[in-house]
Amino acid sequence: MARRTLKQRVRAGEMVGGAMVIEFFSPGMAKIAVEAGCEFLIYDMEHSGLSIETLKMLYASARGLPIAPIAIQAHDGRKLTWHDLQWLDRTEIGTPGESCD
Repeated sequence: MARRTLKQRVRAGEMVGGAMVIEFFSPGMAKIAVEAGCEFLIYDMEHSGLSIETLKMLYASARGLPIAPIAIQAHDGRKLTWHDLQWLDRTEIGTPGESCD
């Protein structure tokens, strides 16, 4: 039996653990969160100075780890462009290639 993705588990009402990151944008954050038992990380672009360039680095640092990075878009002029949104849609959340809708 195939393991259900994080998205499938959330939609089924299963409890999953994660963390919200507002100001500690270190490439090691994903590994630290995995070791703490997190299954997802929410990177907050709305309440911090997080840029899309840093976000891409943070997503890349989570590759190969059993954790789903998720981004909250800024509402203060640091809007994600169409290209950024396309890039985020191709990132992993649960399994490679699954859309982040």
